[in-house]
Amino acid sequence: MRPDHDLLSPDLLDAEPGPAQPLGPDAAARLVRTAVAEVHAPPRRRPAWLWVATAAVVLVGVPAGAALYRAARAPAPPPPAAPAPRPQAAVEPAPEAPAPELAPEAQTLEPPAPEPPPRRAPRPRVRPSAPPPALIVPATPSADALLDEASRLRGQGRWAEAEVAYQRLIDAHPAHRAAYVARISAASLDLDHLARSARARDRYQAALTQGGPLDAEARWGLARAHRALGDAGAEVEALQALLQHHPKSAHAARARQRLEALAP
Repeated sequence: MRPDHDLLSPDLLDAEPGPAQPLGPDAAARLVRTAVAEVHAPPRRRPAWLWVATAAVVLVGVPAGAALYRAARAPAPPPPAAPAPRPQAAVEPAPEAPAPELAPEAQTLEPPAPEPPPRRAPRPRVRPSAPPPALIVPATPSADALLDEASRLRGQGRWAEAEVAYQRLIDAHPAHRAAYVARISAASLDLDHLARSARARDRYQAALTQGGPLDAEARWGLARAHRALGDAGAEVEALQALLQHHPKSAHAARARQRLEALAP
């Protein structure tokens, strides 16, 4: 199949414009064959100028179609030049507003710098001292043990040491029953062996305040302590108390004899 532009090739067109000239037998036959081939050919897009030229051939004849063919094939005129842009007037920047003037104090006065926080003196490192050695406190002997020790010393005739042992018992266990015995025993040592009559008197009185089965011995010893101190009135009172509280004691007979001796 011939290309599209062969349908209107110059050999099929008249050279001069005017009324269409009749086609020869060969030219008409070729035109018909070409048209039939185009009808049976698959559809494809054809240039707009080709359709215009074909319509002109059919309507106005081959000379006018040739003129349209030449006009369509002529190069397109260049597009008109765009007008040059008009120069724009230079826009002057608006003058900046002057900065407000500050008062002289505001210009020169600056905020005071913050004072640094006071530095803390470093704490001295204290080395942990070694714990003090544990004090070994001997266990306090029992009241019975102290009484046995004092009795042992007394049996050996060690009067002063026995008196000290009795006092240790009194200090360690003042309310114990053994302290009651220790007071009477120590008072008898003071009165008979250590010449401490006043101390013997006080210990007898303390024993009687505590009270116990040896009160008769304590009252007899108290009467003797008053006699050693030369206080006859106190001695009479102690003897009378002995007979009143213990009339059948071993010291009752001697107490009566002493009271007869002291009577006027």
